[in-house]
Amino acid sequence: MEIATPRDRSGTFDPELVGKRERVLNDELDRKILGLYGLGLSYADISTHIREIYGVETNDAVINAVTNTVIEDLRAWQTRALEPVYPIVWMDAAFFKIKHQER
Repeated sequence: MEIATPRDRSGTFDPELVGKRERVLNDELDRKILGLYGLGLSYADISTHIREIYGVETNDAVINAVTNTVIEDLRAWQTRALEPVYPIVWMDAAFFKIKHQER
């Protein structure tokens, strides 16, 4: 992801999401974005949550860049070969309160 920072002759500009001379977002922020995306939230909802949590504005391009990092892995997982048999154990129970000898 290319990041274009404005020229700052006096050295007072400090980016909020990506530090100076860095090319990746904060790993914690990436995990939050991916977690919210995995829950099915829209880009607008993710942006709202990030603003509420961190107080930082994000746009769709930033969220899209983060979610695109896992799309290839997601596609590979979705198209993986499935096992012919998956063992499953189903346990069920029912509890009944009964009165026994006046107790």
